Amino acid sequence: MPRNEKHFVVGKRIAWIAGCMAFLAFYPSHEPLARAASSIRWPSAKLVSLQIDPSTVRIHGTGETIEFAAIGGYSDGSVRLVTEEATWNSSDPNIAIVSNETGSQGRTVSVSYGSVAITATLEELRASALLTVSPIWCPEP
Repeated sequence: MPRNEKHFVVGKRIAWIAGCMAFLAFYPSHEPLARAASSIRWPSAKLVSLQIDPSTVRIHGTGETIEFAAIGGYSDGSVRLVTEEATWNSSDPNIAIVSNETGSQGRTVSVSYGSVAITATLEELRASALLTVSPIWCPEP
């Protein structure tokens, strides 16, 4: 079956499902149709890629904060911000601490100088960013 015909068939099925749902709104006691409608499983896209933004960052001084974002790519071609769904980790919490707290996922605070990998994990995928914390440098007058 050519690709366009396949999409047309899928489109007809979705239209049929939408029509059934509209029918059920007016005739909720129609048992055979209600049973068929409740068994519908919408196809879901699978997470196929994960990346962190920014991927490399340098900050100066301790106590500084940087917000990392996780971006997921899906099998249907869509891209979504998945920062809140990801689990965050720092390769060395003595250099930087990254939050998994609700509302602050990906927020990272520098603790000491050095380089650290900040990692986001979602489903079976993992992405890393490099964070370098360096001393504040002031030129001599």
